[in-house]
Amino acid sequence: MTDILKPVFDSMRKGNMRVSAGGLNPTGASCIIKDEHGNEKLVGKCHRQVWYSKTGVERTNFPDDKTFVKFAVGHAMEDNFQQQWNRMGLLIDGNIKIREDISHGDPRGELIISGEADGLLRDFEVDSDGNITQISSTHAIGLEMKTNRGYFSKKEVYGIGNKKYPQGHPKLDHVMQTAMYLRMRGKMEEYYGVTIDSFRIVYCQVDDGFTTYFDISLSDGYGGEVIIKDRNGNLVVPDALASLEAGIALDPIKGLTIENIMDRYYLSAATLEDDENPPDRDYQLRYDEETFETKQAAGDISKTGAGTWEKKPLAEIGDWQCRYCDWKEVCLPYGVLTKAVEDGLLTPEAAMGQLGITVFGGE
Repeated sequence: MTDILKPVFDSMRKGNMRVSAGGLNPTGASCIIKDEHGNEKLVGKCHRQVWYSKTGVERTNFPDDKTFVKFAVGHAMEDNFQQQWNRMGLLIDGNIKIREDISHGDPRGELIISGEADGLLRDFEVDSDGNITQISSTHAIGLEMKTNRGYFSKKEVYGIGNKKYPQGHPKLDHVMQTAMYLRMRGKMEEYYGVTIDSFRIVYCQVDDGFTTYFDISLSDGYGGEVIIKDRNGNLVVPDALASLEAGIALDPIKGLTIENIMDRYYLSAATLEDDENPPDRDYQLRYDEETFETKQAAGDISKTGAGTWEKKPLAEIGDWQCRYCDWKEVCLPYGVLTKAVEDGLLTPEAAMGQLGITVFGGE
């Protein structure tokens, strides 16, 4: 029997795995922040992953077919929402391609970013019944649509069972992406003749239909602090009761600014000047002891994960950015033992043996 689905997934895989012709993207944003415990922490894209993408290194770890089904559901959701907003007279445009020099006079020089915003809505007001009462002709809201699924998304994004953020918290990768659209919004404002004060990240939980959104704005025009508010217009900050229960002060995240994001972009751009040698990894497939202890103290590792890290020295208890990287095998050919091989502490053959992989061939 002819498999009618395989060609679809192969086509989706080829269509989604594009090789960039150059330039950086909003989805490649990263930033060094201070988290709620005052610990310095990198959030966002790994510079080595960006380097692999921009220099055309072939991917080794493709998403599976289930993941592409989830992508398709997300695209269908986005299309449907756009149709509804258009029917109501709110949609200005969708899938807006942007290419902009975001340096704004920075002495480090030109920095071109290109991306695609999901949509632009006219700002509007509603009555207590949800009926539209007024549509603005001068102000607009940017849109970024995201789908998610599973327990951890419910906890992080929707706040279900989340003591630290009971109102939920958007993923910081998404926050930085939309912050960069705000940095780039000048051409959109000029072209569409509107003022864009903020972007909304709209989340839809595809496995049970939960929805929410967060409002992202900048404190100083095209720069400054990235401000995150929930759907009720309240700043997203750690819950005071959670601080009391933890016995320590949980502070709002610090350092999430356009200027700090720009610093990382300039560093990323500099790594692309050398197309032979990739930059250092920004994340760990398995946490080293110091990182493990820091994350355990901050509550960033579950009890199950901590137990596995302690009992199984080859377990991949580390950053998800490494576990799910499209270039995992080229970056980490010996898995969690790659660094030991690079440092000369293990031979490749010994590493493969510990990993239970038999190497054939030779003289």
